Amino acid sequence: MAREKSTPLPQPVLNEGNVTPDPKQFKTKHPSDNQQYKEIEELLTKDVVSFEPSRVKPGDLYTLESALGPHGAVELASQTVVANS
Repeated sequence: MAREKSTPLPQPVLNEGNVTPDPKQFKTKHPSDNQQYKEIEELLTKDVVSFEPSRVKPGDLYTLESALGPHGAVELASQTVVANS
């Protein structure tokens, strides 16, 4: 016998064949990561390298066209044509 439209369902229907129970058995305890984080912090304070400061002004945008060099505009135009095809 079909169910009346106004009859509430006992639980949500999410197109699942069988409702699965709460997967509490999948919770796996693992040791703390604090020691690894401490080692990483120590490496960041002593094993660092410097690099040249940026040649662009703060807030300036280094465009892909300029990164591609003298043929950047042509390359980007050809990619736009391919993408719009």
